[in-house]
Amino acid sequence: MKFQNSLAIVLVMSLSFFSGCAKAPVSEKTIEQLEKEASKMVIVDLRERAEFYAKELKAQRQEVSKITNEMKGLSVKEIFGSKGNSFKKRLWKVQDKANAFLDRYRIYVSKLLEKGADISEMELK
Repeated sequence: MKFQNSLAIVLVMSLSFFSGCAKAPVSEKTIEQLEKEASKMVIVDLRERAEFYAKELKAQRQEVSKITNEMKGLSVKEIFGSKGNSFKKRLWKVQDKANAFLDRYRIYVSKLLEKGADISEMELK
């Protein structure tokens, strides 16, 4: 039974991460606006923004862990029922936020690289 629950959790998570949900906006600024602003920023400010988004990505990863831990207590029937749908919606919301944070993180890291900054310690873990 535990194997079936684990298998169902993996299936639900896979569906949630590979679905085509629209991205939730993180701010009112578009990626293009952020790129334009970032090109005018100094290295210290770029690093600060990249670190902020890295921290937010880590928080989203922790949220996914929290949701999947909650799902472990569900039966296979519950996972594929309304309770499972509730979890999928929560996972999609987290995924959308994480994707938006990742897009922004990449903007600042790429600008840091363009300016010749050392980003070796900024790798996402």
